[in-house]
Amino acid sequence: MGECQRVSVAQAAEEIGISVQAVRVRMRRGKLNIGKVVKTGSHKHDYLIYRSLLDRYITTGDGDQADTANFTVIARVFNDGRTIVRVRPAKPEDKPGHKETSVCSEWIDLFDSEEEAYQFAEQYKQ
Repeated sequence: MGECQRVSVAQAAEEIGISVQAVRVRMRRGKLNIGKVVKTGSHKHDYLIYRSLLDRYITTGDGDQADTANFTVIARVFNDGRTIVRVRPAKPEDKPGHKETSVCSEWIDLFDSEEEAYQFAEQYKQ
C-alpha cells in the first residue's frame, strides 16, 4: 500500500493540525512534502497526498514550521459568514491548529516570513 494509499486534504489538515488552506498553500510552495500538486487549470490544482509521506511528516516533523515561525495568522470564520484575519509576530506559545467555538471557527497558522503570512491571509478574502 505505502505511497499508493491516498489521503484527502481535509484529513491531512486535521492530522497535522493546520487549516485545509494552509496544507494547499504549503504544498504549492514546496514547504510540505506529503504528496504532489497537479495544476489542472489557470488557478486550479489537485492535491495528491500519500499516507506514507503524511505519516513520515507527522512522525518526524520534517519541515515543521512551528519551531522556526516568525509570524502567526489567526483566522476567525464566524457562523454569520464574516471572516476576520490577523497577522502578528509569533509568540512562543503559538501552535498551528483549529478550534471551534459557539460563534466561529478559529484557525492558527505559522509562517517564517511576514510576506508569506500576509500572502496566506489574503486568500481568506477570496
